[in-house]
Amino acid sequence: PVFGATVPDRSPSPEVMARIRATLDGGDVSATPAARVGPLPVVSSSQLACKSLLTPIQAFRWFIEYGGRPGSGWVNEVSRVIPDTPVTYSPFLCAPFVQASAMFMVAPDDEMVHADYGVARQAYNLVPTDKCWHDIADGHFGLLYYPSERFEEASALQADFLHAKLLR
Repeated sequence: PVFGATVPDRSPSPEVMARIRATLDGGDVSATPAARVGPLPVVSSSQLACKSLLTPIQAFRWFIEYGGRPGSGWVNEVSRVIPDTPVTYSPFLCAPFVQASAMFMVAPDDEMVHADYGVARQAYNLVPTDKCWHDIADGHFGLLYYPSERFEEASALQADFLHAKLLR
């Protein structure tokens, strides 16, 4: 899970959640040109040669190997917009309001800056529902490679979790 690089400055509250929900349900998420970045590559093999949205080489490897497969339709181009909203969206601020069972599969060595292990653990502690935590090796993208030991581990854990929650 990606809950941010740091814990937000504000605390989760029903008021904050109501404002986030209002924005997502019907708020204006357009942005000024200054709040828009791109189009730019999603990934790049060298940040010195060509800046991209996702910077780790592991992201480049996964997106090019899997996204770039014939027939995928994936294009290595993205625009990012961060609109000026009453409350900046943060999944961390939403964690106490989760109403479903939750499984957190977290890589202690996650290379993605917004997937900080400690922040994810704090968010997990805020989730009020039935939940489970599983540390998984090989970083953010390791479990996505099929076939692999890590993919088998992750998919078996997810299947067991869903089976237990859906059939109880």
